[in-house]
Amino acid sequence: MRHRLPALLAASALALFACDQKIAPTVTGLQSLSVTMKSPAPDALGGPGMPVAPTEVVFDVRAIDAQGKTFAKDIDVDVYLSYAGNKIGQPTSCGNGQDRTPLATLRLTGGVAEDQHLLLPRAYGVTSLWLEEAPLEPLRNPPQLTTDSHAIGTSPLIYFANPTIPDVQTPLDLAAPTATYCSPFNKRHVILDHATGDGKLVVTSVFINSYVVADTGANYDPKTGKGGFNHLYIFSFGRPPRYIEPGRELNSVSGNISKFVGFTELNFPLQEHIETTPNPTLLPPVIELTKADRQQNLRLLRLVGATVKVTATMCPIDPEVDDWRKYNQIGMNFGDGVCSTLSTFAVALPGKTFGDFDPLAMQGRKITVVGMLHNSSGQNEATNPPTACVKGSDCAAMDLAPNCVERTCRRGPFNFWSIAPREPSDLTVN
Repeated sequence: MRHRLPALLAASALALFACDQKIAPTVTGLQSLSVTMKSPAPDALGGPGMPVAPTEVVFDVRAIDAQGKTFAKDIDVDVYLSYAGNKIGQPTSCGNGQDRTPLATLRLTGGVAEDQHLLLPRAYGVTSLWLEEAPLEPLRNPPQLTTDSHAIGTSPLIYFANPTIPDVQTPLDLAAPTATYCSPFNKRHVILDHATGDGKLVVTSVFINSYVVADTGANYDPKTGKGGFNHLYIFSFGRPPRYIEPGRELNSVSGNISKFVGFTELNFPLQEHIETTPNPTLLPPVIELTKADRQQNLRLLRLVGATVKVTATMCPIDPEVDDWRKYNQIGMNFGDGVCSTLSTFAVALPGKTFGDFDPLAMQGRKITVVGMLHNSSGQNEATNPPTACVKGSDCAAMDLAPNCVERTCRRGPFNFWSIAPREPSDLTVN
C-alpha cells in the first residue's frame, strides 16, 4: 500500500488537471435563426378567439451559432409561412404542395438582416413566419458551406381567422384553365369554424357516406350571379353521425381538402354540432337549373355542392355505355335532343334503382330531380411523359389545341355536371 499511494495521488492530480481543461466544442457553425417581429407589435398579434388580419410584417433576422452568438457570415434565408401543419410559399392554383417557391429570400450580411418588409399572402389560423437557410446553388463558385445542419427559425405566432368555405372553394384565378378542377388548399388541413358575415354552417345534404355543409352567409344570388362557392362536400367514409341531418347547424368541421376528379372534398372529418333541433328554415334556397345553364362552367362552379333542381326528359339508356353500366348516370334532355353527359346535366343514382324509381322503366318520361350538384372536371395530359411548356405555342407542334397549363402541355379540359338525389322523394315523375 505504501508503494501504491504516490501513484494514486498522481492519478488523482492528473484527473483534476484534466477536468480543468476546456474541451474543444464539437458543434460549430450556424445553428438557428432568431426572428424579432417589429410590426405588428407584440400586443397586436391577436390571440385565441381574437383574430387579426395584418397584410404586411416587418422583422429582423439574426443567425445564431453554437455558442448563442451572432454567426457573422453572409448567408441567404428563405421565408415561408407556417399554419395548420403546412409550410406555405407562394400560392399555386392547384395546391398539392407545389407552393415551394419561398415568399422571399433575404440576404443576411454578417449574419444580420434588419427591417425586412414582407407582404403576406392569404394566411389562416395560428400562423408564424418560417425561415430556413436557403439551399446552396449547385454551381455556386466557390461553394459557401456555412453549416452541416439546416438552420431554421420562426417568428412569434400571429392569430389569423380560420378560412371560410368560400375561401376554400373559390379558385385562385377564375380565368385560369385550372379553375374548375383546382384548389390552392388541395392536400391541406383546414379548420372551418365560422361562416361568412352573419351566416351559419348548416348541413344541407346527407348521403350514406358523406354530407354537405353550406355557409349561409354567402348564398348564391341568381339575379346577380354573385355569391356562391359556399358548399363543401364532407366525405366521412362511413355513415355520418346520427345528428348530421339537413338543417343541423355546426360549430365547426375540420379535415383534409382533396380534389377527386376535380370535385372538392373534405376528408377524415371532425365535426362539432350545436345541440338544437335541426331547422329547415336555415337551408339555402334550391337553385333551379335550365337549358341555358348547360356548360356554363364558371357559373356552375359557384354552385358545386349546392342543392339544385332540374326538370327535363330522361334520355334513352344504353346498358353498354359506361355512363349507365359503371356510374348509374342518365342524361337529361331539355327538348333539343342533347343527351351526352359531356354536354348536358346527368342524374347520378346510387344504384340501378332508387327506392321505387326504376330508370329503365322511365326512359323518355319527364322528371324533376332535386339533389346535390357534382362536377367531374380536369385536363388530360398531352404526352407521356408530359411535355414541358412556358406558353401555349410551345404545344402547337403536338397537333393539339395549344394549351399550356402550369408548364405542362395538356389536351382540352373536360367538365361533367351531375345531380345526386339524396333520397327517392327527390325524384318526381311529371
